[in-house]
Parts: sequence; structure tokens; C-alpha cells
Amino acid sequence: MSAMPENSVVVVYDMLSPEPRNETDPTSLIFELRRRLNLDDVVEGLVEYRANMTQGKPLILPHLR
Repeated sequence: MSAMPENSVVVVYDMLSPEPRNETDPTSLIFELRRRLNLDDVVEGLVEYRANMTQGKPLILPHLR
């Protein structure tokens, strides 16, 4: 979440079903950021991600210059 712009909001929906189930492990929501992508770099970044999926996730930031 440190990669998010200031004043961003994260909403995590869990337990929407009335059926009892295990709670979500909060650590499952954590991922490693590999690269920030502006719109011009999305295709290249996603190709790179597919080739190296275990090395972190790309974050698409449309307003990044």
C-alpha cells in the first residue's frame, strides 16, 4: 500500500456471504511491487510480468509521467 498515492483508499470486501467460512488471512492481501507503469508502458510491463510472475506485481498508474 506504500505504492498508492497519498489519500488513497483501499476497500477489502470479505465475509459477504451469510454462510460461515474461514476468515481471510490478511497476509494474503500483501504483494511485492516490482514496477510502476504509466499507460505508455502497460503492454511492455505486462509482458515482462507474465515472464516473471514470481518477482512482483506491476502497478498501473495512469497519471504517472
